[in-house]
Amino acid sequence: MKTDILAALAAETWAITPEALRELAARAETFTGDLWADADPDRVEALYAARATGNRSGTVAVVPVLGPISKRDTMWSMFLGGTSTTRLTQQLRALAADDSVATILLNVDSPGGTVSGLPELAAEVRRAAESKHVVAIANDMAASAAYWIASQADEVIATPEALVGSVGVFTMHQDVSGAMEQMGVKTTFIQAGRYKTEGNPFEPLSDDARAHVQSIVDATYAQFVADVAKGRSRDGAPVTAASVKAGYGEGRVLTAKDAKAAGMVDRVENYSQAVARLSGVKPTGMRAEADVDEMLAEALAPIPDMAAEAVRFELDRDAWRFGS
Repeated sequence: MKTDILAALAAETWAITPEALRELAARAETFTGDLWADADPDRVEALYAARATGNRSGTVAVVPVLGPISKRDTMWSMFLGGTSTTRLTQQLRALAADDSVATILLNVDSPGGTVSGLPELAAEVRRAAESKHVVAIANDMAASAAYWIASQADEVIATPEALVGSVGVFTMHQDVSGAMEQMGVKTTFIQAGRYKTEGNPFEPLSDDARAHVQSIVDATYAQFVADVAKGRSRDGAPVTAASVKAGYGEGRVLTAKDAKAAGMVDRVENYSQAVARLSGVKPTGMRAEADVDEMLAEALAPIPDMAAEAVRFELDRDAWRFGS
């Protein structure tokens, strides 16, 4: 099963944090079935219906962008509590046509995902911004594919504890030839087409194959960077692809404060403050102005009852994973 998982992952080009992909792969090893098969429609609807609870505040419509991102609602994305670009496109189009909605708030907490569908979704976010005020909030992570999407909004917010960025793409090659040799297994390909079997996992990666895969990764990265530059450019304040490559973390995630200094986000404030500001409804007890250093200190403050907090975290994590 482990080899099958690695082969499936190696077939994709990823815009995700590497550590998140390793964690997802470890979890996926417990899954039995076709990872990329379409998920059960009833489960898909139940997941998104659960996330839709409380998704309006006045004229502000909240769209959750949670978990691993993929093009379709597959068993992979549902098992891991993910989001599909296909579903996000449908939601954006519906909200863009809804006269009762003035602002679309993308509530993002995702390490990224596959590249498939991202350029189209980025264009859809920009299209929605032609008729609505589109805002994205990193709450608590907008990395890689998730930042690709968020960067297209009119305004990008980060919560004080958020991590933002990971502007980069990668794929991988698994060479299992040594393991196969130890097991006494030798694989022979019978092919037509010079490059048909290049990059297979049963032999080392050739220089030609590596160069070809690198060209695909480079082209995808260029598209990612170009979209981020386009999304972050404002009237009178253009952002170039070169500045994104050099100043947006070079593949690393940045803290909220550093991301704001780099120009990756427009402001730092917590989620309730963002919703209150956008909707004009101020919850009782909220501070009028957000002090970034003060909020960050609060976010990092020691928790008095660690045992109780551990239980709460487990419940929240399971709710996020299964959309309950």
